[in-house]
Amino acid sequence: MSKIKKYCQTIGKSAFSLCYNVISITLGNEIKNIPYDIFLGPNDSIKFIINIFALVPPKLICFICNTPISIYVPPQSLELYNTAYGWRRYKDIIYPLVKKIIK
Repeated sequence: MSKIKKYCQTIGKSAFSLCYNVISITLGNEIKNIPYDIFLGPNDSIKFIINIFALVPPKLICFICNTPISIYVPPQSLELYNTAYGWRRYKDIIYPLVKKIIK
């Protein structure tokens, strides 16, 4: 898993493109911009997981991904992500973040 520092506001173009060992990315609550090609996967056989803790959907320029993905966002922001420009096209794969309960 790759974890971006919680105070990071912007990620560079193609930051995780073709990273063969990265299958999960966690973006902190301060993320403001996600550039294009950031999540372009190496192939279509790996499920890619993106956890975003930002309550306000970051600006999404273009979200090109050739691998299956699931996007997890704060539950109270689910509707914001599902209707935000750039994000609404992914509403079928955006889910609420939930904490795992360990027994």
